[in-house]
Amino acid sequence: VERAAALAGGLDILVNNAGFADYVRVEDMPLDTFDRTIEHYVRVPFRLSQDAIRLMRGAGAGWIVNIGSITAYPPTRPYLDYAKQGGDVIYAAVKAALHRMTQGLAAEMLDANIAVNSVGPSSAIRTPGADALIPADYPCEDVAYIAETVLAMCHLPAAERTGLVA
Repeated sequence: VERAAALAGGLDILVNNAGFADYVRVEDMPLDTFDRTIEHYVRVPFRLSQDAIRLMRGAGAGWIVNIGSITAYPPTRPYLDYAKQGGDVIYAAVKAALHRMTQGLAAEMLDANIAVNSVGPSSAIRTPGADALIPADYPCEDVAYIAETVLAMCHLPAAERTGLVA
């Protein structure tokens, strides 16, 4: 974070966006897959946020955006075939944790004028890493729409726009 800030001449926004898909039913999930999922979606955003907050606090403002997921919300009843087939339980659980971390951190950072929000795509995102996993005809989220949502969350003071999960 410090190296990136030095190269860019400061740090205004942190977007915790990296991801991968390791969907495995709980009964079949290797412990290393479980650990990697926790590490990737909870620990890494935690550490990056810690480092970014130090710089943003010094600058008097900043924005942290965590990329969540619609999977963070519980499956609806009656359960759809997708939910019954499983595979996303642990991914969904860590995304729910990330949403909660977002809201708690928003409260902690309010007085420092650092807004913390989460944007949870409502469908898959077609990226080079995910493309092989997504059927060609699957309706994917528009990346431009997500970027617009992030921008809408990251241009006002924290008191006016923080703690949101969109």
